[in-house]
Amino acid sequence: MLASRRGKTGDAPAHDERTHLLFELRELAEQAGLKIIHTRDTALLKGGASGTLKDQSIVVLDSQSAIQRRIGVLVRALRKLDWRNHYLKPGIRKLLEGGDDDET
Repeated sequence: MLASRRGKTGDAPAHDERTHLLFELRELAEQAGLKIIHTRDTALLKGGASGTLKDQSIVVLDSQSAIQRRIGVLVRALRKLDWRNHYLKPGIRKLLEGGDDDET
């Protein structure tokens, strides 16, 4: 029954990896001083947005959007920061230095 709710049993590991990546990117954003705002009302933002409000860098994530869209929003926000002198896990660094938003 569990497999029927998730779809194909092969989908679960990829979903878990994306969930873990989203968690790591959120942690990194918070450590960098970005304020993360979760909402369910960003239909026009296609997953979320980032910007500055009253001198505070913010990232708005639509909790109803697909995980991949939220990952893309965080990646775009984090790419605006200078990570050259900071340790990042190799996979995270590659994602932030790449040209693709990793969004589908």
